[in-house]
Amino acid sequence: MRTILLLLFVLTSAGCLRKTEFQCNDDSACGANGRCETTGYCSFVDPDCQSGRRYDQSAGPLAGQCTGGGNPNDGRIDTPTNDGPMTDTPPAGCPSGYVTLTGGEGNHVYKVLTVTQNWNTQEGLCQATSGSSHLAVPGEINELTALDTAAGAATNHWLGITDAANEGTYLSVFGGTQTYLPWEPPAPDNAGGGQGEDCVESLNSATHTINDRRCNDKLAAVCECVPP
Repeated sequence: MRTILLLLFVLTSAGCLRKTEFQCNDDSACGANGRCETTGYCSFVDPDCQSGRRYDQSAGPLAGQCTGGGNPNDGRIDTPTNDGPMTDTPPAGCPSGYVTLTGGEGNHVYKVLTVTQNWNTQEGLCQATSGSSHLAVPGEINELTALDTAAGAATNHWLGITDAANEGTYLSVFGGTQTYLPWEPPAPDNAGGGQGEDCVESLNSATHTINDRRCNDKLAAVCECVPP
């Protein structure tokens, strides 16, 4: 009898600890004062975050984190010590693990995410490393070639380009309309069935072309950090 009660307690506890995940399409889905971030998760105002906003607990791998990757200061005022740099302040510029690429854009640095995830998750992981980081967005052929080389031969990878907000209007996650779009015909054809194809991948082909694809598909990715 004791064993059965213990088993029921463990199962009940596990059920209580299980977290739900919710992805939004627009701000209205997040309720009052909520915002639907480019990662597809809701955030709310939090002055303790450097960005001023924090992801909701339903935000999957980003739950409870500050948007843009900033660390909360929890309301504390830090004072200098002799124990090294303060850990509550995110590093200036781009973090370690990012490298320059031959053919990359200016002083931008990049980091490959080899584990395959959907577009929203990969964008969130890039943002979590630095407030200056997003999925990479090529500005011309040399940069796209550099991204393809970094990702590895024949490895399709996500780019920070999407038309989820307005079908046919492709936006960069860094802001503004994306103009460099070397499509591989017949793309863009939005041929994702009922889900559509609102996110953009690099085909990592010999011609270095891109394709529209369902955002929930899982691919590798390259993050791009722009030093402030």
